[in-house]
Amino acid sequence: MTKLQKLLIVEDNPLDADLIRETLSPGEDAEFEILNVDRLSKAVTLLQEKEVDVILLDLGLPDSSGIQTIKAMNRLFPHLPIVVITGNDDAQLGIDALKNGAQDYLVKGLTPPPRFHMIQVLQYAIQRNETEKKVRLSERFLRSSLDGLSAHIAILDCKGCIHTVNKAWETFGKEN
Repeated sequence: MTKLQKLLIVEDNPLDADLIRETLSPGEDAEFEILNVDRLSKAVTLLQEKEVDVILLDLGLPDSSGIQTIKAMNRLFPHLPIVVITGNDDAQLGIDALKNGAQDYLVKGLTPPPRFHMIQVLQYAIQRNETEKKVRLSERFLRSSLDGLSAHIAILDCKGCIHTVNKAWETFGKEN
């Protein structure tokens, strides 16, 4: 039994959206609850009401295009994994998409992506996002633990460079 993953497809071309839904039709390896909107503004409204596990985001929408689309989604939903799907087979655009917060980049139209490949990309995006959440929680725990101590603590690398200090260290530095 596989866990049902919630996927939001933000795609304005109904034929492309249908192809994606068909590619991701239920199977033994993965099952998706698929929501589909055709505008970035509709995606924002939907995400304010519902939780999803991953977004499959087209970069050519009627109300947003290009890297600005990713930036807008990341600004509003910074911890939600985004996989870009676009008809633009441009390596630099793919690199820029990743630099601006996309988890992965798929090109539509070359060949329909095999089911296994698309599922793998979406599941890896979800897994990376879950791992990043755990790291953020761990960092917050470490920071609050360090700051709760009255001893002056600094974390150094092997060359002796200070990476972080706790509040007691910061207070000591300001007083002297």
